[in-house]
Amino acid sequence: MKMQIRLIERIKGQVTVSDPKLMRTHDLAALWDMYAEATNLCDPRYAEVVRLIEPAVREFSMVDPTGETFRYAYDNSNKKHLENSVSLINIEVFYSAFCRLSNGIKDAEGLTELLSDEYRTGTYTRFASRAVIERISKELPKKSEWSAPAFREIKNDISKRYGVSLRGLSEIIDVIKSHREFAANIGDEIPLKDISAEKISRFLELRIRATADSSGLGWRDAMLSGAGLDRDLYLLLRAEYSIREMSALLALADVGGRHCYSEEYDGLREQYENGGDDVSEFAIYLDGKSFIAPKIISGLKKLKQKSAIDFIARAGIDVSEVP
Repeated sequence: MKMQIRLIERIKGQVTVSDPKLMRTHDLAALWDMYAEATNLCDPRYAEVVRLIEPAVREFSMVDPTGETFRYAYDNSNKKHLENSVSLINIEVFYSAFCRLSNGIKDAEGLTELLSDEYRTGTYTRFASRAVIERISKELPKKSEWSAPAFREIKNDISKRYGVSLRGLSEIIDVIKSHREFAANIGDEIPLKDISAEKISRFLELRIRATADSSGLGWRDAMLSGAGLDRDLYLLLRAEYSIREMSALLALADVGGRHCYSEEYDGLREQYENGGDDVSEFAIYLDGKSFIAPKIISGLKKLKQKSAIDFIARAGIDVSEVP
């Protein structure tokens, strides 16, 4: 629990509830109070897991307030534990209850991990988490309709339902307008500036054909054989693509992964770009990514690059099967 308190305090960097003295003890009730306060200050999604765990933790703390009762037969005063409080423990009942508590704690730890990743994106305000901002972006009308009188009523309704002031809602809307993924929900597209749709499409076309033609061969064997299109792709990359453009392709593929947030694109692209300045090495590395095409398409979809997706589709590349 001590570790979880520390982790929750770090999620947003704005929560400090731990008492250094108590953090050195095993006082379960005191530690739970700190944990409950930290989760309450951090994110409302903790409320349900705290509600489910708390009764068992409170009851357990009454039997084992110091965390020593079930570890040692005697306390520091050489008195036998449980002698004057609990005379009989039904192991079967205890085991069943403890398993439920253990599962609840695992769920809470999983939520902490999820929220740590989510808040690391930086997409949140004083009033709303990333998840809330995303929901609100889907409830807002298209930006072209914001001048209509009804927009004020919609904002008032959202403000009341989410418990944020109109000023707080304005901050949330500013985040939505500048967010590649969420801006699409209000009818805006924030296009990538690092690489054109035409160059993405050209790479995908050659990559897909090369992978098909070199089926059963490693990418180096296919390229060196001169029979496949891997060599054509390598020469194209080396001659016509900058390091930034190749870095963009690699970053799109990474963002296309299931456990990657759209916000990570810029950092990934910069990381790749700063990794070296040899165009030939970049071309060789990118050329070796035989199954990168669907990941790039998935990344474009996650970043809501509709214009680029439409361009690629018009070039004859099937994008419908990629999630």
